[in-house]
Parts: sequence; C-alpha cells; structure tokens
Amino acid sequence: MKKYSFLSVIVSTTIFLYACYGSAQLENTNINLTEQKSDVLLFDSVFDALEILPLENDIKCLIKSPKRVLYYDDKYYILEIANNPRVMIFNKDGSYNGSVGVQGKGNGEYTSLHDFTIDEERKRIILLCENSTVFIYDLNGKFIEKKKLSESLLWNIASHKNGFLFTTNHLTFLTGENAYLFYRFDKDFHFVDKDTHVLPEQIYMPSSVFSMLQANAGKVTYCDAFTKKFYIFDENQEVNSQYNYLFSNPMPYEYYGKQELFLTNMQKYDYICDNIATNDRIITFYINQGTPYIAMSDLNGQVILNGQYLGVIPKLCLAKGDEIVSLLSPNEMEMFIKDNKIANVDTVNMIRNNAYILQFKIKNS
Repeated sequence: MKKYSFLSVIVSTTIFLYACYGSAQLENTNINLTEQKSDVLLFDSVFDALEILPLENDIKCLIKSPKRVLYYDDKYYILEIANNPRVMIFNKDGSYNGSVGVQGKGNGEYTSLHDFTIDEERKRIILLCENSTVFIYDLNGKFIEKKKLSESLLWNIASHKNGFLFTTNHLTFLTGENAYLFYRFDKDFHFVDKDTHVLPEQIYMPSSVFSMLQANAGKVTYCDAFTKKFYIFDENQEVNSQYNYLFSNPMPYEYYGKQELFLTNMQKYDYICDNIATNDRIITFYINQGTPYIAMSDLNGQVILNGQYLGVIPKLCLAKGDEIVSLLSPNEMEMFIKDNKIANVDTVNMIRNNAYILQFKIKNS
C-alpha cells in the first residue's frame, strides 16, 4: 500500500480545488423556489416602466431576431443574428446610427456571429464569431483585427475592467482540455485561465432558455440554466458568489440533450428561462410545469416574491445601474400596453415593422 505524506495530501487537495473553481472559493447560496408565495403577477407588479422607445421604422434597420442590447454613451447597441447578422446602433431618440460587422468571406468579414461586448476601457467593440474568433472594431465600426482564441467553442462574451470572460454554455467538447465552461482572457486576448468542467453529455439550447453573460457596475453575472446555478464574478473575473436554484420538480440536465426529449418533458418539469441581477436583486423568469413564473430574491438568496406571471415576458438585458432594457416586437408591445394599461403611448395602431425598446427598473429600487 502506498503511503502519502500529510503535505502531499494538502497540496493535492489545493490543486483539485483550484482546478475546479479557479482561484476563488465559492460561496454557495440557495434560492428556494419550491413554494409559490405571491399572487398572480403582472409586469407592473414587479417593475416600473421608464420609457417605451420606437426604433426607426426603415427597411435598412429592421430587427428580426435580437439577442442582446447594450447601452453605452447614449446609444443602444443591438445584436441582430437572423437577417445579415451584425450589431446595429440606435441613438437615444431611436434613430438609426449605422452598424458594426459584415457577414461574408472577405477580409474582416465573418460567417456567423454569436455575441458581442463593448470594451469601455479601450473604446472597442468586440464581436464573438465562428470558431471562437473575435473581430475587433473601433466605436465607429472600423475593423481593426481578428484573433482566434481557443479550440473550445466559445458562445458568449463579457468585457471586464481587467479583461474578458467567455462561456461555452456546455456546447463544446465533452472531455479533455477544451471541455470547460468559463474562459478568461486579458485585454490583449492572451489566455489567463479556465474553470468548471462542462456537463458530460451533449446539450441542446432551447429557444425558450436564455443564458448569457451580463456586465454591470464592476460585476459580471451568468445563469447556467442546465445546472440551475447563477454566478456573480468580481472585478478580477473570479467567482464571488454562486447561487443554486431549488425547484420542486427540476428539469434533469439529461433532458436538454435532445430537442425532442426536452419538448416532450417541458410541461412536466421546472426550468429557468431568463435571469438578471441588479445591484441588490436577482430576477428570475422560469417555467413551472408549463406555466410562466417570476421570482425576485435579494443577494442573500432570500425570496421576496415568487408567483405565476401573466403577460409578455421581456428578454432581460442590463442597461446602466439598475435599469433594464428589453426589445419587443410590435405585436408584443401591443399586448404589453394592453396588459399593463399604459397610457400616453402613440401606437398609431401599431402599424410599423420595427421593434420597440422597453426600459424599466424594479419597483422601489
């Protein structure tokens, strides 16, 4: 029988913990959603609408399938992934102000676009494209260069004070050196480290599940809908807090493996749709056996409200401070206005083709 010294055990344990979690020791907090404590909730039960902004209604700037909205320097940057994938820029009044990125096979062009971020420290727009390659532009949309980052499959990006954080969303290799969830790079896109092994089975990303990195006020957050975890990263890109969602009947991660399996069981289980964290609150939209619910908790995991949600579910993107933005189609906006009895909105019978920006915040925040 081999004998191990006390020191070697300590060293081995330390290496194991570092490999699993990076250099930060995680603080695990439960968000218990097993009990519905609130009455039926509408949008205006939880949020205050601040502004409804119609975007310029011209064929050159129509938005069909938006994935992310960022607000920076009094402009809205919108990631359009369906029709000519690019980042579209709109002024504060909703007028169109050009776009960043070109789909194609020429110099400075990409074939597919997954995500983007704005590097505020160096005044750059970073597009995350095919094969884990970033395309770098200045704020005027001028192409600077592109860089291949990893053999792993990176799908989301967030800019940070000290670099960039990427996720694979478990949609990558299952084993080996490229089978991790989080990847960190410095401001020059030099590799820093990686952590958290991906799930051992291939994952399918349902359209009703929305997971992405969000950056705001020196923090980056990420909701892993498959493992039902929510991460908050500090300014050094280390995990500062980790939350575990508790559901009465959680969707097994194996059911995300195939589209048919997920669709067959989505009425039977609970799963996360979307999530966001402000300075002191965590908002979560989820499905409880086929019915939409909304929950709000504080950063200690204490559930403040949790109840069935009626109405249009807005896609949650942080704007600035505690303000949230979402893009709604004309049909969604019409339903939203009726559901919440919003007055003083000139809808012109909603005869328009482009989207609306809805800006809102949590009540009493």
